[in-house]
Amino acid sequence: MLTQVTRVAERAWRTVEDKLDDANLAQAVICAGVATEKMLLLADQPTARRALDITPMNLVTSFQATTVKLVELAKRLPEVCKPDAIEVEAKVAAP
Repeated sequence: MLTQVTRVAERAWRTVEDKLDDANLAQAVICAGVATEKMLLLADQPTARRALDITPMNLVTSFQATTVKLVELAKRLPEVCKPDAIEVEAKVAAP
């Protein structure tokens, strides 16, 4: 099956390449974008990048805020949802 799919993909790309000369600008842009993304994927390269602002202080502050929210949510759970054998206590340090 892999051989068949590969053969079909190669034929499809040859057809796209042959028709590219007759394509209008919009079609050429789409083709270029798809081809570039597939090239990057096949080369095991990232197709998107994200910048993260993670400093130790941001991480601690975020963790503390999440812990507070979780504790508040846990307090609102009905008694039937709270396990008897497990007691959870969250201590939140001041920033």
